[in-house]
Amino acid sequence: MKQILLVSIALLLLGCKSDDDTTNEITLDSSWTLISYTPSPILPHTITYEPGQIIWKFDTQANTIDVVLTAGGDILLEPGTYNYELVENTCNYEDNKYIQIEDGQGLGVLILDDLQDGEITISEACVDGFIAVFEQISTEI
Repeated sequence: MKQILLVSIALLLLGCKSDDDTTNEITLDSSWTLISYTPSPILPHTITYEPGQIIWKFDTQANTIDVVLTAGGDILLEPGTYNYELVENTCNYEDNKYIQIEDGQGLGVLILDDLQDGEITISEACVDGFIAVFEQISTEI
């Protein structure tokens, strides 16, 4: 009888699921600060930026990118709001797609491999182009 009671309690405890099981999944819908820019992987010379100097805010519902500069020097896009879409391109791989803004201007492959680590990359490296690395901003600016 005692064994049945212990087995019943064990099964009851194992079957309980905590309501505190929350995931802190990072999504692209956030503000991202440019932390490094490499003009070419062939002649690597990486330029680093202070956090918050160049900010891109993605809105995947509206398919927009808001670019904000808090210090001089625009990289890739001038300050403003841009519509974007993810399009087919020979540089695409897995879930990483080529990002194109209005008027057909291509930016590069939006690489989300490190998204859960709070980092995204936009790259034209498959055609010897730039590599821009962004880090998620923890508090919205």
